Amino acid sequence: MKTEKCFSIKFALLALMMLFSADMMAQVQVTGTVNDEMGPIIGATVREKGTQNGTVTDFDGNFTIKVKNTNATLSISYVGSKTQEVKLAGRTKVTVTLQADAHMLEETVVVGYGKMKRSD
Repeated sequence: MKTEKCFSIKFALLALMMLFSADMMAQVQVTGTVNDEMGPIIGATVREKGTQNGTVTDFDGNFTIKVKNTNATLSISYVGSKTQEVKLAGRTKVTVTLQADAHMLEETVVVGYGKMKRSD
């Protein structure tokens, strides 16, 4: 009885390890660059559609993200630009050029308020 219980626990742990390792191995690393008409975009958001998986572009507009498979869809967004969706379709390297969203730029207003003493 005791050996059967021990065997069952070991089998369950082995099954869990195999499940997690299979899930980890299923991920694919995708790299790319996000640009606009002026050049690379710093801080654009790159997300795997339908998940919480995401990253942002670096100083040169480059990004790296691990997706579940090469059929995933990436959603790329940036303030003042139209969000673009890119289907990987087997690719592991993508280059995306975002287009300006004039309507969004017209609605963006930056307001600053403040009051300070001269000594501060």
